[in-house]
Amino acid sequence: MFNFGVVSTKNITKTWALYQSTGFLLGWFFHSVISHLWTGEHEYTLTTSQFIMHSVSLTGCVLLVLYFQHRAAVYLFQINLGKYWLLYLTVPIIVFWIGFYLKAVPLDVFLWFLSVGLINGRIMNNELRLTTNRWLYWSVLSAVIGFVIAAAVLIPLEPYLSDLNGLALHIVLFTLLGALSGVPMAIVGGIVLNKTLRAIK
Repeated sequence: MFNFGVVSTKNITKTWALYQSTGFLLGWFFHSVISHLWTGEHEYTLTTSQFIMHSVSLTGCVLLVLYFQHRAAVYLFQINLGKYWLLYLTVPIIVFWIGFYLKAVPLDVFLWFLSVGLINGRIMNNELRLTTNRWLYWSVLSAVIGFVIAAAVLIPLEPYLSDLNGLALHIVLFTLLGALSGVPMAIVGGIVLNKTLRAIK
């Protein structure tokens, strides 16, 4: 059972939302730059160097997200998310590539966020020994909410983004996609995590 006294004076919503949002913003900016900076544009057929650089950029993206989530979890709950690094480094990247090779962009990005939400939900549920799956369900649902918001914002912006090309387009598009998906996901997740823990006080 979770000991509420550990975080009774801390702002759970603000801390989780701020740290996770920062991870998503920096992570997806890193991915958008590194994945194309040296290897150029591509369709669904990648060269070996393009596949390698995308994998490197995705790894960096995940590590940044994990680092900031870990900082929040340690501060709030004294939980070490870093020990789950292998899980974070494998599942999101694998499902990203599955979505990519299904040729259903942006399914790759959606599956990435969905997997992060699922991993976070399962790990935090276990670590906090919660007696309800509310946080788990909402951790996954928050990824869906974030992605819907991102689509709602980006689709009307498409005519303006079409003026960009090459690396500039990739950086702007994927940084916005990561931010518009990740920030709402972090906020919703933080709110529900806060409410879940305070309900069992």
